[in-house]
Amino acid sequence: MSRHIEECRRELARVVDLLKGQPDGLSITDISKSLDMNRNSVSKYLNMLVISGRVDMRSVGVSKVYTLSDRVPVSSLLDFSSDAILVLNGSQEIVMANANFLAFAGRKRDDVIGRILPESALPIVSSAEVLRQVGELIREPKGGKEIEWADDSGSVFFLIKLIPTVFDDGSPGIAVILEDVTALKRAGALSRREEPAE
Repeated sequence: MSRHIEECRRELARVVDLLKGQPDGLSITDISKSLDMNRNSVSKYLNMLVISGRVDMRSVGVSKVYTLSDRVPVSSLLDFSSDAILVLNGSQEIVMANANFLAFAGRKRDDVIGRILPESALPIVSSAEVLRQVGELIREPKGGKEIEWADDSGSVFFLIKLIPTVFDDGSPGIAVILEDVTALKRAGALSRREEPAE
């Protein structure tokens, strides 16, 4: 990890620690004085924290006041989703995987986290089609795509959505969301078969 990223994380942590003891919030000037940090640096770190959802900003007169967010971290919400979800950093390293993805892949969290997606040999997400889409998304965000995947139990259909994300340190990432649409697909095929011929 580069020295710059490590320093950035350390400074972000200092800002968060300071805000923990300030339920009414602090302005950029207050934070700058308390941490003996340049105002421009404080502003940059606060913007990163606001984008990541860890800090909220509200206007009070002509000042902006920053407080810690009351929102639930995304990592806590991932396991409540019915979809299978992976989160990748800009180097396509897997940094998060929810319980549904791990169950679907038949893997433990330690077997998945830290792996580079193209080298992971994970079902569906390491296929050439998905890897191509991930590469395209890094260059230009797009919508979802349906993919058919066959295993021993037959064909399964997934709607794959790739969503650009931003980490706490401001670095880019990608959320890979696999929505199982097999039941919908089969119901649609069944209803088409039942339609009377004209």
